[in-house]
Amino acid sequence: MEESKKNDSSSDKKAVVPHHLGAFVGKSLKKKTEIHFETGIPRGRLSNILDSKVDTMTMEEFYLIGLSLDADLDEMSEETFKDYVIKDDELISSEKTYKTNYDKYLSSVLINQKVLSEKTGLTEFRISQLRNNEKASPLAHEIHRTVKALKGKLSEAYSILCGHITLKSPQEQEELREKYKGDLAIQKAKREAKEFTKSLIDYGFFNDNKRTEEDIVAEAKLKLGEGYDLSYIPFALNGFVDKEKLLVKETVDNVVYYSEIK
Repeated sequence: MEESKKNDSSSDKKAVVPHHLGAFVGKSLKKKTEIHFETGIPRGRLSNILDSKVDTMTMEEFYLIGLSLDADLDEMSEETFKDYVIKDDELISSEKTYKTNYDKYLSSVLINQKVLSEKTGLTEFRISQLRNNEKASPLAHEIHRTVKALKGKLSEAYSILCGHITLKSPQEQEELREKYKGDLAIQKAKREAKEFTKSLIDYGFFNDNKRTEEDIVAEAKLKLGEGYDLSYIPFALNGFVDKEKLLVKETVDNVVYYSEIK
């Protein structure tokens, strides 16, 4: 029994059905960075959930992206989850008090849990989990399948489920923009530090003598001048030692030296 519950504890352990949110977002012509600023969904996570083969997008994430796109949620969900098949059997109604927002929505349409499971393909255990456990956040495709089985409107369901959720305030969006600019600057500095260190290797700078970090930073100042972020020179050096395998790193009398691998 425990093993059975484990297998049923997530949304649906059958083969992943591809979604089409990435295509929907693409048609909107809105940049992913703007969606990130407005929703607060981390950029890595946003890229992940826009992948058609990833089915872990939560209802909150789906709803926030819809708000950011100013999209019709019915149209957005229909397009995103159009590959899901819902059975057309008649539903059996039964009254039920609710413990979670998901349960509240099901209660508003008076649905029998067993029939809902048959129509949506969601396990009865998962449906029960969503109805009774506040920590069991529904996934977006689970909401789509549930509402379609109930022949309801997705926009109305999301109003019940996520009506309390809002986009980031202008101030919060500005903070995310500034952080994004800082991340880009760091990436640029790291890239330039690596390119400069590689150029020193190509010109044999490390070939004749062992060089300290101070030697290399001094050379960078001489060749590049002011306004160059030199703090990532050690990062680049260690990259060529650990990953690129072009330099060897030695410590003598507490001084770190770099030289080319012979």
